[in-house]
Order: sequence, then structure tokens, then C-alpha cells
Amino acid sequence: MTSTLSPQRFDAMASQGATRYGRDKIIWTAGGIAARLGCGEDYVRRTLAALPGTPIKKKGRRLYAFEDDLIAWMRDGDAA
Repeated sequence: MTSTLSPQRFDAMASQGATRYGRDKIIWTAGGIAARLGCGEDYVRRTLAALPGTPIKKKGRRLYAFEDDLIAWMRDGDAA
């Protein structure tokens, strides 16, 4: 029997190799990114995801970002 790969399960699987590749956890969805940054989902979708050089990427219809890239980008002042 095959199980569905949920975002949480993918994060758990991907985090096992995260230290090898120097990546932190993946934040899935505009809601998850907004919660981490303390802003609204609409702001993430309409403003941050549309900025040049943004670490927020799109996979299908879902947004995602590597947490360490997102925080570094916000600290560098490249965000709106």
C-alpha cells in the first residue's frame, strides 16, 4: 500500500539530509511563511513572493521557502 506524501512527511524526510546540504527546514504554504514572519498570507503572496530575488518559490500552486534563506533575506534588507 502506498501512502500520500504530505508536506509534513516531506519535511521530516528532507530534514534528515538537511545538515549534509547546509539547508534548514522547508516552510510550506503562504500561511506557514506568514506565520514565521509575523505577517499576513496576502502580503506573502502578493508582495514578498513577487519581489525580485525573493527566496519564496512556487511548486505547483504552493509557495515554499527554506527557512534559513528566508530569514537571511529579511535580515539583509532586501525585503519590502
